[in-house]
Amino acid sequence: MMFAVLVCDINKDTAWLIKQKAIQWCKQNIKFIKVFDKEEQILSYIEDNKEQKNIIFIDITFSLNNGIQIAGKIKQIQKSSAIIFMSDEKRYDSNIYNVEHIYFIKKPLDGKSVKNALVKAADYIEKNSKKFLTAITKTEVVMIPIKEIILIEKEKRKVHVLDKNGINVSFYSSFEEIENQLNANFYRCHNSYIVNLHEIAAIDSKTIQMNNGICVPVSRAHVKEIKSLAITIHSNKKPDEMSGYSFG
Repeated sequence: MMFAVLVCDINKDTAWLIKQKAIQWCKQNIKFIKVFDKEEQILSYIEDNKEQKNIIFIDITFSLNNGIQIAGKIKQIQKSSAIIFMSDEKRYDSNIYNVEHIYFIKKPLDGKSVKNALVKAADYIEKNSKKFLTAITKTEVVMIPIKEIILIEKEKRKVHVLDKNGINVSFYSSFEEIENQLNANFYRCHNSYIVNLHEIAAIDSKTIQMNNGICVPVSRAHVKEIKSLAITIHSNKKPDEMSGYSFG
């Protein structure tokens, strides 16, 4: 999984050490490393790159001692950001617990603490990327809980995500980008459809019926495999829970 490392600190030595350790430990996963010295720069960058996975090191004294508040603004714009607070030992601030973060490092930094922070941040991003599907519309970024998704339909350059609550979110994307965010519970049964295997009620030679009653086409080449996957997933259910299910 690729991510960007963003450093919010005017101290050049701090930025240099983070860069060195990030490159040393996880070079293959880093898209790039950027350093910011002003609040408006980092907030504008996050706003313009909401779809990007970001690990953010931020000093609590950043930008006139507003580091914690700025981190809060970042989380409002991009909930998936992995925030790592930094501070001189003399400037510890308990207000950091008012903002979701995954690590705190005391200055002066050392290689071990930076590496530990990167490990935790990468793990946080990995876990959270499989909990939500990020849908970027013209007006907002919608985080859709993956376990709530029933099916995803492609219509030309647009995709439509339907969840268990009947909510349909439409946005421009590709199935390749969508599949990178999904887990093994989803299957591309047709050029235009991805279905949640847990939400399948019945399968025949041409059609898949979902638990909400919607029917979608299944390509002939995928019928055998998706039947096998559906049977495996539903095999853990009790006999009385299998009433109404039919997998041919």
